[in-house]
Amino acid sequence: MPKTAINLELPGEETKKIVGCPLCKFQNTKFLCNVDGYQIWRCPQCALDFVSPVPDEAFLKAYYNRKDWFESGERGGYESYDQQTERVLPVFLDLLAQYEHTCSGRYILDIGCGYATHLAIAADRGWKAFGMEPSAHALQIARERNGNKVFLVDQIEALVPCEFDLILLFDVIEHTRDPFSLFFKLFSMGAIGPKTEIAITTPNARSCSAVSDPAKWAYRHPPSHLFFYSAEALQRLMTTLHFRKAEIAGVYPDDSSQAAAYEDEFFPKNRELQNYAGLLCRASCSDFKEFMHERFVPGTWSKIAEYEHRPRYVFAQKRVSGARVLDFGCGTGYGSSLLADVADQVLGVDIDTTALDWASQFHNKPNLKFQICSDFGRNLPAESFDVITCFELIEHLNEEAQREFMENARSLLAPGGELIISTPNPVVTANYGENPYHLREWDEGEFRDLLGAHFSNVQILGKWIRPSITISAHSEMDQAVDFCELKSDLTGAQVPVIPSNYVAVCSQRPLSQSRELCYFDSSFDYVAATVALENRLHQSQFESYRLQEVAGSQEKTITTQHETITVQQQTLHSRNLEIVALQQEIAAFKQSKIYRLRHTICCDPFSIRKLARITYLLVGMLTPLAIREKVRPVIAKIKKKRLERMQASPTLTIVPIVRPVKETITHVSLVIPTKNAGPLFAEVLNRIRAQEAVYPIDVTIIDSGSTDETVALAQEQGAKIITISPDQFNHGFTRNMGIENTFGDVVVLLTQDAVPGDTQLIQNLTKAFDDPLVAGVYGRQVPRPEADVLTRRNLDGWLTGRMEADVSFIDDAVRYGSLTPYERYKLCNFDNVCSAIRRSAWKEIPFPANEFAEDLEWGKRVVEMGWKIAYEPTAFVVHSHNRSLSYEFKRAYLCHRKLYSLFGLCTVPSRTRLVAYVIKATVKDWVYVCRNEPRFRKRLSLLANVPILNSVAIYAQYRGARDQRLLRNTKIEGV
Repeated sequence: MPKTAINLELPGEETKKIVGCPLCKFQNTKFLCNVDGYQIWRCPQCALDFVSPVPDEAFLKAYYNRKDWFESGERGGYESYDQQTERVLPVFLDLLAQYEHTCSGRYILDIGCGYATHLAIAADRGWKAFGMEPSAHALQIARERNGNKVFLVDQIEALVPCEFDLILLFDVIEHTRDPFSLFFKLFSMGAIGPKTEIAITTPNARSCSAVSDPAKWAYRHPPSHLFFYSAEALQRLMTTLHFRKAEIAGVYPDDSSQAAAYEDEFFPKNRELQNYAGLLCRASCSDFKEFMHERFVPGTWSKIAEYEHRPRYVFAQKRVSGARVLDFGCGTGYGSSLLADVADQVLGVDIDTTALDWASQFHNKPNLKFQICSDFGRNLPAESFDVITCFELIEHLNEEAQREFMENARSLLAPGGELIISTPNPVVTANYGENPYHLREWDEGEFRDLLGAHFSNVQILGKWIRPSITISAHSEMDQAVDFCELKSDLTGAQVPVIPSNYVAVCSQRPLSQSRELCYFDSSFDYVAATVALENRLHQSQFESYRLQEVAGSQEKTITTQHETITVQQQTLHSRNLEIVALQQEIAAFKQSKIYRLRHTICCDPFSIRKLARITYLLVGMLTPLAIREKVRPVIAKIKKKRLERMQASPTLTIVPIVRPVKETITHVSLVIPTKNAGPLFAEVLNRIRAQEAVYPIDVTIIDSGSTDETVALAQEQGAKIITISPDQFNHGFTRNMGIENTFGDVVVLLTQDAVPGDTQLIQNLTKAFDDPLVAGVYGRQVPRPEADVLTRRNLDGWLTGRMEADVSFIDDAVRYGSLTPYERYKLCNFDNVCSAIRRSAWKEIPFPANEFAEDLEWGKRVVEMGWKIAYEPTAFVVHSHNRSLSYEFKRAYLCHRKLYSLFGLCTVPSRTRLVAYVIKATVKDWVYVCRNEPRFRKRLSLLANVPILNSVAIYAQYRGARDQRLLRNTKIEGV
C-alpha cells in the first residue's frame, strides 16, 4: 500500500502562535486544521492533536446535557446511543472475562458510563458497579433502567472513596478539557491504586483516514472531541502517570486504503496501528498515588493543598528578581518554574529521580535546570547563590542531617545572600494524623533556635490560610488595597489565630523588613464551590434520612414476617404432634398379633423362619388369656434383651421446615484437604485455575503433614494454606475448619485426587443454589482413563454416576417414615469428593466430626431439617481408584456400619446370604468381564481377582452392619 508524507504547514497568522502541547509541554506545536471554527494543533514530539483554545466547563456541561447529543444524529453525537455503542460490547465482555480469570476483586467504575449498559452487565455478574456520567439526560436514563443495581453520580467527587479493581474509559478521554485533570481527580480520591487496571478506548489519530484528510476525519468534530490520541500519545500519557504496564492495541479496521504519515513524526507504534480506526489501551501498576502523596503536583489533591504549597513560592518570588537561586527539595518543579519567571537562573535539586523527571517534562525554561542531589549541595560551588529556598524539607530530616543542611546552605550563599525556609506548625499537622515522612517537626521557638545557630539575622513569619473577600473593579488586583481583618465572629467570640506554617528569612547581614503577602485566589469561585458542597451535603443528609425511613419500614415488615413465621411454626409443630400421635397409633396397631400375622403371610419370603413366626402368632392368638398372662414376663424379658441389641437402629425425627430467604451469591470459596497429594495434584490445581466461573474464587488447602511437593504446588497457585498435624485430621472437623477460614457464600469441596472434568465445574455446581432451599450439591464422578471395566461399570451405575439431575427433599413426613432403609439412604445421599454447600446451611448444620461418612450424615441431617440436596451430573470430576484388598475391606466395613447406624440398612443380613451373594456377584462379574474386556491378559487378571474382591467386599458389608447392630467397638484406621 503506498504511503504519502503529509506536510500540513499552512501559511497564516494562526501558525505564528506559540501553543504548548498539553501532554508533553513541547512548545513548537504545529497548526493542523480548522474545523467548525475550532483550531486543531499537532504535536510532532508526542503525536497528540488537540483543540486550542478549549471551550469552558459551563459550555461543555450544557452541550452534553442535551438529549439531542445522544439520540438526534448530530455531528459529534449519536443517532442511537444504544446501537452505536454495541460495537464496544465484545471488547468489554472479553476484558471482563480476562479480569475475572486472573483477579479476585469485584469493584468496577465506568467513567462516562452513558446509559450504564456495561455496568448493568457487570452487576449481573456479581460486580459492585459504579458509574460517573456528567450528562443529566444520560444519567436520568441510566437510573431509570438500573435502579439501585448501579451506583451512579454526575461528578467524580461524589463517588464513594475506594480503590477500584477495574476502571473503564470507553471513548471518554477525547472529550476532556485536558489530558491529566480526570486522572488527577481519580488518583486524589484513591480510586486508582497499584492493583487497579484501566481500560481506555479512543479514536486513532494516526489512522490512515485521520492523517490523509485531517479536517474531514470522521472523529474530528469539536467541541465534542477536544483531544485526538495516537498510540504514542497514549503511551506518553500512561508513562507520565506512572503506569508500569501499558498495552496498546488496534480495534476496528480502518476503511481507508491510502496509507499516510506526517513527515516529522517517526513512531513505529503509530505506523504499526495505522490500519485501525480505534485504539484500546490497558494499563495497570501505577504508583502515582504514592508519588503525589508527599509532593505537590498542581491540579491534584485539593485547594487546601495548593494553599499550603504555592503561596510560599509566590512570597519568595518577590525577593529573587535577577538573582541566582537554588531550590532545595524542588519536587515536581512547579515552584522552581515560578521563581524562574523573575530570577536570573534557578537550579532545582531533589533526591528523587522520578520527581525530577516530572519537573523536567512539565517545566522547560532556558534559565531553569534540575539536578539530582543527595548530599545537601556539598559538591556545589561555595558562595554561588544569592537566594536559597527550602520549603517543607527540613522536617523530613533527622537532627544530625538538619544541622548538616544548615551548614551547607550557609556556605553556598554569596555574601548578603538569603535563605528562605519553611516548616509546618506541629499543632496544625496534628489535624491530618501521623505523617511517617516527618522525622522531626519544630514549633516556632525551636525553629528560631535552629536557624539562629547558623545565621545572625532571622525573621520568622507565620502563614495563615483564611477566606478572603475583595471589593474592586476587577477580580485581579494590581493596586494597593485597604486591609481589614475580622478577628472575631459576629457573636463577638474570639477565634484562635494559629499559623499553618512558619516561613523564615535568614542571612548573615541585617535584613530589611520583609514585605508581607496576601495571596488572593481569583481562579476559584468560593461561593459556588461552597454552595455546591452544601447542596451535596444536604442531598446526602436527605438520602440518609430516606434510607433510615426505608430501613425502619423494612424492620417493621421483617417483624411482621417473623410473627407470621412463628405462628406458622406453631401450627406446623401442632400438625407434627398430630402426625406423631397417629404414627404411635399405627405403631401400636402394627404390634398387634393379627397385623403381624397378616404382614408375615403377605410380605415375608418363604422360609423356615416364616413358618415358625406364623406358628408363634397363631399359638399366641389361640392360647387362653390366663396362660398368656403367666408367660408374658418371660416374653417381655426376651424382647427387652433384643431391643438392647438393636439400640443402634436409627430413630426418625422430623423438624418443622422454615424457608430461608433467597441469598445472592457474590463469591465462591474452594476447600481441599490434602496429605501427600502426589503429582496428580498439580493437574487438579491447574484445572481449578482454568474454571470459567461467574463469581470470584479463592482456594484454601488444609494440609495434614505432607512431605512431598503438595504445599509448594498450592503456594505457587496462590492458594491459602492451613497446616494441621496428622493426628488432628478428621473428615468432618477438617472440612469445618477449612470452611471457617473462607468467606464465600458457597463453599466447593473437593478431594485432592478429584480432577475437574471441564472449565464449567464450579459454575455448574453453583447453579442449583438459585433454589434458596438447596443446602448442598454434589457432582458426578467419572472413572479415570486407566480404570478397568468393572470399576467403570460400578462407578457409572452408582448414585454418583447417574446422568439425570435430581433434587432430594422430604415433602411428606409420613411417607418418609414409611420408606425402606435403602430408599432413605438414596434420598439423603451426599458425597464430598465433589460437592458445594451453602454457607448459611453449613452454619446451621456443620459437618459432624466423623472419621468417615461425614458427608452422608450431613445429608441426612439437612433433608430432615427441611433443606434440599441436589445432584448435578454436568458438574463432574475424574476420580477412581485401584485400591488394595485391605483398603477395600476397611472402606466397605466403615461404610456399611454407618449405613446401618443412620438408616438401619443391612445389605447382607446373614452368613447364608453372604455366601449366596458372593457366588451371584462373582458369576455376574465373570460374564461382564468376558463380554467387555478385550485385552486377554487383563481379562485373565480380572477373572482371577473377582472372587477374592467380591468375597472381601461382601464380607465387609456383612461385618459392618452386624458389628453396628451388636454395638461392637472395632477400631478401623487408615481410611
